[in-house]
Amino acid sequence: MRDIGPDMLRHFDQKLAAGEIDRATYEARRRETLKLIRRGEAVEYTVVERLVRASSGVLITLLGLLALQVPIGTMGDGIGVVLIGAGVWLTVQRLRR
Repeated sequence: MRDIGPDMLRHFDQKLAAGEIDRATYEARRRETLKLIRRGEAVEYTVVERLVRASSGVLITLLGLLALQVPIGTMGDGIGVVLIGAGVWLTVQRLRR
């Protein structure tokens, strides 16, 4: 994971200096970028990191499917459904980033 916030700010500074954007656009984009930096969202993941993050959700989903197959009663079914839901939610959330 690499922090790209400073690079984003530097890029806006360069565009303003070159006259490619006006001052109002610069300020608006700078505010948005600073908000991303504060929330910890101005990061770039490597391909391996993205795969690991996405596969963890898939593994949780598979574990839920396995729990549904094991005959341990209704509690196993409930655990399986919860794990499947959590795995799908986690996968979708991680792929969105």
